Amino acid sequence: TTLNSSITELFPCIAWEKGWINPKSADDFYKKLLTVNVDTLSCVGSKDKDEAKETIAKAPESSKYNEKMENAIGILKYLRIQNKQSPIKSTLWGYRAKPTGVPDKHPGDMYITFTDDKVLGVSLKAGGKATHEPKLNTYVNPVWEAFGEQSNLVKLRKTLHKKVYSKIPVQTPK
Repeated sequence: TTLNSSITELFPCIAWEKGWINPKSADDFYKKLLTVNVDTLSCVGSKDKDEAKETIAKAPESSKYNEKMENAIGILKYLRIQNKQSPIKSTLWGYRAKPTGVPDKHPGDMYITFTDDKVLGVSLKAGGKATHEPKLNTYVNPVWEAFGEQSNLVKLRKTLHKKVYSKIPVQTPK
């Protein structure tokens, strides 16, 4: 649902902007979120402020509250790893808002802008035990196509086979 996905997209952006250390628990994280004045956040687009407030207010009603809050904490950790590799200037919740220069139809759920002004659009797909994650042809291909990078996808597949998949025992050359 929109609530479940918004928890994992919005909450890490808020935590990043606020400079929070990794929360100790889902409830600890939620208590901090309740103290935030959404209207002052840069990581939430001006047209998305009401949705952000609603997401925070309704989060405990989610049937997957603890799971999604733990996912949000995991994504905050991911941001910390990214920041070590390339310093992050800001994050943006991709509910409707997109950073300047990003096409309106970009499928990002959150956007990371680095200090060199490069932007990474992240589409989060967190599944469960009984879910089926999007396959390459139903999700990944359209993203590569949206950026006109299909030829690089073919190169990536070949590189992955050569450097990774071919090294797995009992794999056929195909």
